Amino acid sequence: MTNRLLFVLLLSVCLIGSNAQAGIFGGPKIKIVQLMPSEINLAGIKRVAILPIKFDERDRILNKIASTVHKHGEGITLIEREQLDRILAEQNLVASELVDLDSTPDLGAIQGVDALIYGTATVFSIEDQNYLTEVTWTEYYKEDGEHKTRKMKATDIKATKREGNLNLTLKLVAVSTGAIIAQKEFITQSDHTHINHKKSDKKELLPTEQHISEQLISALMSDIAKYMFPFPVRREIELDEKCGTDECKEAIDMLKMEMFDMADENLTDFLEVVRKRTKKRKEKKGKDQGLAAILYNLGVAKEAQGDFPAAQDYYKEAIMVTLKKKNKHHKKGYDRVRNHVSSWELYNQKATE
Repeated sequence: MTNRLLFVLLLSVCLIGSNAQAGIFGGPKIKIVQLMPSEINLAGIKRVAILPIKFDERDRILNKIASTVHKHGEGITLIEREQLDRILAEQNLVASELVDLDSTPDLGAIQGVDALIYGTATVFSIEDQNYLTEVTWTEYYKEDGEHKTRKMKATDIKATKREGNLNLTLKLVAVSTGAIIAQKEFITQSDHTHINHKKSDKKELLPTEQHISEQLISALMSDIAKYMFPFPVRREIELDEKCGTDECKEAIDMLKMEMFDMADENLTDFLEVVRKRTKKRKEKKGKDQGLAAILYNLGVAKEAQGDFPAAQDYYKEAIMVTLKKKNKHHKKGYDRVRNHVSSWELYNQKATE
C-alpha cells in the first residue's frame, strides 16, 4: 500500500471526528496546545516548604497550595509539614514564628530548604444579602381561538444574594538570602442569587457556604498555578485554503488530523516547487496569494510543533508575499508567535539564581 493511499484511508476515518472548524477567511480552524510562561521563574528552586497561612481555618488553603505545587511544580520537591517541623526543631525555630508578611525573617539557619511559601488570607468571607425584587415573565393564553401573549409581573418578591470573597497575599522567600522572590495578592469572588418565585430563572436553592468556600479556593489555586508555573493553553488557529492545489489541500487535511510533521514535510517539498514556478512566471511581488497560503500553513505546522522561530519566519514571508493585499490573518499569526517568543525570553531573564 502506497503512502498516499494510506493517507487517504486515514483521512476518511479521522475527518469524521476532526476538531477543525470553519475559519474567518475561508479556511478551517485547528486546535493546538501551547505552553505559556508563568509570571515568575522558579529555576534554581528545588526544595520548597509551605508555612501556615494566617486565618486559614483547618489549613484548607495550605493543603490546596501543597497540592498545586505537587501537581504543577515539575522538578520541585515539596517538604512535608512533619519534615519541616523536624528541620525547624533541630535549629530551635517554630513555623508560626516565621509567618510575618511585614518583615523578612532570618532564614539562613534553615537547612535543606531552598524557599518558603507563606501568606495571609486577608479576606475570607461569605455573606448573605436579603432584599425585595420583582419578577417578570411572558404568559401565553388562548382567547377567541387565537394564541396571545401578555407580560406579567410580580413585585416584592424575597431574594437572597450569597457573596463569597477570598483575598490571599502570598509570599515566596529564598532561604539562603532571605530575599523576597515573589509577593502577590490574589483576589477571587463568587456570588449566587436565589429569588423565591416559581417564574424566576434564579429559583434554585443557594449553594452551601462550604461549597462556595471550595469554589473560591479552587479558583484561587488556578491563579496561583499560572503565577508560579508554566501552564498549557489551547489555541484555535485558522488555515488558509487559498493555495488551491491538491498537494496543499492534502497538507491541510494532515493539519486537521494533527499530523503536523507530515504536513510540514509535504508543505516544505511543495514550497520548493511553487517557488520555482513563481520565479519562472515572474509573479509580481506582493500579489501571490497561493504562495502566501503555503507559507502561512507551513508556519502553522511549525508553530504546532513548537518551532516558533521557524513559524515566525514563514508567517513573516507570507505577509511580505501578499504585502499589497495586507492579509490581517497572516499578520495575526506572526504577531501571536512573536509575542510568544518574547514572553519566553522575558521569562528566562527572570530565572532565579
